[in-house]
Amino acid sequence: MIEPGFDKILEEVLTLHDQKTNDYNGVMALYKATGLKGRIADIWRKAIRILTLGFHDTPQKVKYESLRDTALDLIVYTTLYVLLLDEEQKKKDVDI
Repeated sequence: MIEPGFDKILEEVLTLHDQKTNDYNGVMALYKATGLKGRIADIWRKAIRILTLGFHDTPQKVKYESLRDTALDLIVYTTLYVLLLDEEQKKKDVDI
């Protein structure tokens, strides 16, 4: 059973991804250029931000990025990481 509101959040994540892709002119090309390690760095930065804002009750310094916004970004970044992992696996499968 899906938790109430889960699908709404996933729709919001899709919208966020589309907006950021438009804002950053097709960011996936950059993600591919920096590879899996670049995505791990992005995920790490967002996780640290969540720890800082959520666990330590540190005041928010970025005016338009709340703890919730950061969590949604983390969903986007981890999804992009999975896409790159899948792409890497497909390359390995073809090379065999």
